[in-house]
Amino acid sequence: MPTDESSKPLARLPLLVEAWLSGDRGSTEELQRLLGASRAARSYFVQMLQVEAELEWRYASADQVAQSLTKRSDGSEYPAASIVASQMGYRVDSGFAAVFGRLADSEESAQLWLRLYPLVRATLFACLPTGSDAEACVEELCTRLVDGKVKLATPETLIRETIEAACESIERQANQSSVAAKKAYSRLVRVLLGTGVDLDVVALYDAFDNVIPRMLPAEDLRLLCRRYLLEQSPVDVAESQQLPLADVYKRLANARVQVLTRCAVPPRKPEASGEVRALSLLNLLIDRRLTSEPSSRGQLSRAEAVNGLSEWAAQDDQHREYVLAFALLHEAFNRNLSLHRLLDESKSQSSADYHQVLAEMVHEFEDEPASTIPGLTLRDKPAINRRTVSWLVAVAAAVLLAVGLVRWQTPRPTEQDAPGPALAAREAAAPEAREPNETPTKEELAAPEPVVVASITTALDVANTDVNAPTPYAELPIAGADIHEGQRLQFDQGVVRVLAMTQCEWVLEGPVAVVFHSAERVELERGKIVGHNRSGGRPLVVQAPNAQVEDLGTEFGVSVDNDLATRVAVYEGSVAMTAGTEEKSLSEARPLQIEAQEQAEVTSNGAVPSAATPLQHDREFIRSDELDLRVEEKAGSSEAAKQVAFYELLRTNGLLAYQGFDSENAAQEFSIGFCRPAIRHSDEPQFTGVRRLPDQELLASDELEIPSGGCYFIDLDTSPEGRLARQGLLDAANKLGPRACELWLHWRTKAAVADGKQFDWMGVSLMSGDRRNIDEPLFVGQPNDLDALGVHSFGRDEFRFALDFDQQSPGVQDLKPDDQWHTWALRIRCHGEGSADVDVWCDVPLAELDAVPPQAKSHFDQLQFDRFRVEVSESGATGAGVFDEFIMTSSLGALHASVSNSIELSQK
Repeated sequence: MPTDESSKPLARLPLLVEAWLSGDRGSTEELQRLLGASRAARSYFVQMLQVEAELEWRYASADQVAQSLTKRSDGSEYPAASIVASQMGYRVDSGFAAVFGRLADSEESAQLWLRLYPLVRATLFACLPTGSDAEACVEELCTRLVDGKVKLATPETLIRETIEAACESIERQANQSSVAAKKAYSRLVRVLLGTGVDLDVVALYDAFDNVIPRMLPAEDLRLLCRRYLLEQSPVDVAESQQLPLADVYKRLANARVQVLTRCAVPPRKPEASGEVRALSLLNLLIDRRLTSEPSSRGQLSRAEAVNGLSEWAAQDDQHREYVLAFALLHEAFNRNLSLHRLLDESKSQSSADYHQVLAEMVHEFEDEPASTIPGLTLRDKPAINRRTVSWLVAVAAAVLLAVGLVRWQTPRPTEQDAPGPALAAREAAAPEAREPNETPTKEELAAPEPVVVASITTALDVANTDVNAPTPYAELPIAGADIHEGQRLQFDQGVVRVLAMTQCEWVLEGPVAVVFHSAERVELERGKIVGHNRSGGRPLVVQAPNAQVEDLGTEFGVSVDNDLATRVAVYEGSVAMTAGTEEKSLSEARPLQIEAQEQAEVTSNGAVPSAATPLQHDREFIRSDELDLRVEEKAGSSEAAKQVAFYELLRTNGLLAYQGFDSENAAQEFSIGFCRPAIRHSDEPQFTGVRRLPDQELLASDELEIPSGGCYFIDLDTSPEGRLARQGLLDAANKLGPRACELWLHWRTKAAVADGKQFDWMGVSLMSGDRRNIDEPLFVGQPNDLDALGVHSFGRDEFRFALDFDQQSPGVQDLKPDDQWHTWALRIRCHGEGSADVDVWCDVPLAELDAVPPQAKSHFDQLQFDRFRVEVSESGATGAGVFDEFIMTSSLGALHASVSNSIELSQK
């Protein structure tokens, strides 16, 4: 059979491809011609490239790569700046490298250039309309710095010359901009770069590099790829995606803000009006929603927007760094949303949505199927998992880009270039070349590395308290580290956030030990973990020692205690919990469905409850939003510290109610177990939510101040969702008292009056309604007609009596009212059917309550209450009664812990 004439020009293709893959660029033009002339040749090249990349991915040695970054060929160390530059990836920028080479003799200048280059590059990308224009501007700037006669001997000189070169480059490149816009751009450059480089560029760059494109939601990735990879305008994006243009602008802006918020240190959302306006101007500038000249309709021109940014950035360093961070983000999108980076990332991406977006980008370059080359045999590929199938499709686009040399930065050979030595050596050794189907030997290939399934985005205060712990300090989780399939994370204290390749999120709280079997499946050996299925895709699975928990969407927590009991709390969506560990027992067991705001526990012996119970509160586990707050607290935020302390208070076992009268939020936020409004006026209908007296007038220094004649109610939350109902403490009328239980109450009071004066009465009443005496079983404080601290009981018999502060002495040793702080504690032992005994202590340390006899006792045949009344008499002294720290718990131990945690909160 005669040879197909069409295949004759392709006879050298296998050798040319092998040489190109080995790094020999001597015969690139010949390979270019073959690939450009034949789709069949490109099909062969695609498969060979996929095989090579698959091998490199599976068998590359991380240690060798790390060593190459820190050692020269002669074994000497690289300067620190060289190492960081290599890790940041700017080594492929020829302009950066040229200037870096000129500064090589000065480590100080090299370090400065390392920080200055990404900033000036980012600033130019923000100013110029397209990435291509910005790249040209950057190259021109670097050329001027390399060829210029000015010596870059000092950091000041380097900064000055860089700014001047940037302004001149903008002047030439921004051809379509008005004179006013060009001047505005130059002003922005001088504002952003003219006062030194203090921003931690390396850390921010690394943070962006870790998120883009790896952690972008699929819908954001699709729009951003069209905006940055394809360089489509928002109008073109809207047309191609059949979306309203306004939605495209909004979604692009939101995607940028989400990444910027995530990567900021500490992470935070823009809140101040100046920041919001600056973000708006930056998005307008980047998405070209500005006019060339001022508009009569009020639309901003480019010059006006840029000048507005300059004015805001010039106000202080924080504003300047905020604009620079956004510009760096914009440049990071340009750099990281390249086809090469998307292909590289696809090797470790299991998300079908990611590969769908990648396939869409591929079809933008070439959407016809490739044919095969007659007579050519492909060598066998190593086994490829399902993720690589989509990757192979995407490589086709890379081939076309290689043909055009548009985005692949492969050096173009000159006409005098001869075939490289690698190709010559291969041609000479062709008869001894490996057979097409020959399998590589073990010596030729290193051991495979496990697949990356997730990445650590936050590691806060991670440590091992045991010096003999199985996890060495060097192996403790650190932010930015990848997690491989089968990897075990273990630490004694701290919190770690992990973002999986599928966009699901895990939060680990020490002490904890977790094995990551995949992005969605983990094995919890001990400790606490929170799963958040943000993508809404495949379910998350947590395998515990005696149970399996499968997420049905979206956020839940799982804990394994020292007795190996498994506890589950569901915050959103639902989960299915099944007892057992073996596949057989799991398949035969009937799962327990746990809905949002419910919890359940499988005991250490595998007992499963018949039904889930209401969730006591939503902060048993440290969730992602709290971890953000803890990071902010670490950075010095007092607001975040207070919120974290409040969450710790929420976790106190046995805490039923807390009110600290926080003045900053009108006593509404830092409250547990009480209704809103926090303080109710006496003559208002119950639960109206209307207050005639603003809370701010009552609250001072986080205490409740009640003027003479004031009477207010603090209502307990008796709703079905409240703590009291979930603990089963309320009767059919939603009152405390009739059901058997033990309650502990604790609060503080002070009479702020002139010396020698006193109110006729001042104190706290247990109430079952708002009617004085009728709905009032007990008053504690300074009763009416009693010149001492005591109680007024409306139990079996009405009586008033003073507290006995020294029960060892004969008679009642009372305490007269004064202007000092007094601490009160009540134990209410409810025996059922309303029968109860109340014990009262005043100014007895918590640690002594179980040893010191009560200073007053009272029995009730029918005790019930659901609110507290705080009141100060109108007659007597002029001044105010001060009340603080109302706490109710189910045990004395819980009271100890609650008071301790409340002190932490009050000190924030």
